[in-house]
Amino acid sequence: MAPDGSPSLSVIHPEHVEVARQAARHSFATGERYLQQYRQLRADGSYRWTETHAEPLRDEDGTILQWYGVSVDIHDMVMAQAALHERERELSQLVDMVPSLLWRLRPDGEPVFFSKRMIEFFGLDVDDTEERNESRLTTVIWTVIHPDDAARVSEGLRRSLATGEPFSMKYRLRRADGVYRWVDGRAEPLRDQSGHIVQWYGLSHDIDDQMHVEEALRERERFLWQLVETLPAMIDCASPNGEPVYRSQQLREFLGYDLESLDVAGKRRLAGTLDAGVHPDDVADVKKQYAHSLRT
Repeated sequence: MAPDGSPSLSVIHPEHVEVARQAARHSFATGERYLQQYRQLRADGSYRWTETHAEPLRDEDGTILQWYGVSVDIHDMVMAQAALHERERELSQLVDMVPSLLWRLRPDGEPVFFSKRMIEFFGLDVDDTEERNESRLTTVIWTVIHPDDAARVSEGLRRSLATGEPFSMKYRLRRADGVYRWVDGRAEPLRDQSGHIVQWYGLSHDIDDQMHVEEALRERERFLWQLVETLPAMIDCASPNGEPVYRSQQLREFLGYDLESLDVAGKRRLAGTLDAGVHPDDVADVKKQYAHSLRT
């Protein structure tokens, strides 16, 4: 102890000396318990983290007679906490870099975490969703999910929460600017060693551009299909081995039967089609020429 009764400042790391001095003076002036964590100099010249406690011993009148202190080495614990904090910082940074919306739910489904990207996407955090007469999960669903998708998503999530099965669904989320975008939402449960669900981890990946491209392709396909079906010509299509795979409406009406009508076990559809549709006097030559075309 120093002459004034405070912990010896000479062994305390320079970065902590002033804080330790002020805390000691406050305890001696008020009689309050002294508690500080700082690095102390060891005999080998290295510094280690310690936690120093000091309590006053009082007489029957409450007058302080002396102080008793103890310093406990907490260096390993502090280093472990620092390493854990750095690990958490790295993981948090990694989560923020993932180009998807990440979220976490409690076992009962209540949201407890939105990633930075998700907060920016929605323009709100978990704490911004006020609980009224319904769960926070319900509030979030009906706030950020398209009205046409909300009931379906709610049912799917609650089914997963009840059964523990993974959640997977495509739906539209409302962006902070009011625009809805399609996402592919997925959630998996994290279980403890006993198999009990500890929490749910979810990911919503933006697929809006992909959905619009697929819709454009489907629309183009419908247009081409209608075009082919309305052409005043008999059109058919075959696979590389010659098997029929499509006949236009004009050709179906001309023949009077569909592709599947002549299917017979053990007989190729191509042979059945040629035998049924080509004149007996021409069928042999047609088969020969067709086989040549397929071969060459």
